Amino acid sequence: MSYAVRKSYALHKNDENYYFLRDKRDRKFLIDFLGGKCAGCGYSKDIRALQLDHKNSDGKKDRDRLGNRVTRYYVKHLEEAKEKLQVLCANCNTIKRIQYEENPQQPESSLSTALCVEREKTALF
Repeated sequence: MSYAVRKSYALHKNDENYYFLRDKRDRKFLIDFLGGKCAGCGYSKDIRALQLDHKNSDGKKDRDRLGNRVTRYYVKHLEEAKEKLQVLCANCNTIKRIQYEENPQQPESSLSTALCVEREKTALF
């Protein structure tokens, strides 16, 4: 860990608002970087309704690997973010979850192979 990182941590380790604002800023940056609008319907009026979505439904792998630092990771790895993430509005993201039977509580093996193949054929979802 570099001196600057240690110093920043020491200054802000008890300031919950600092981390909240940093994460909010990083999320906005990533959404703007990925186009700033829903890949499904083009919605862009309110950023609170926009969500970062894993294109290939591999978000569980990222959460297992990175914990709650997924957004921070992709801010530092923008090319990987372009490959793996898309911006969807809450409605389109919900439709995608239902359409492809995505459920964060289900193990990955519960998705059928046919759905995974069909998902790769679609441009938006």
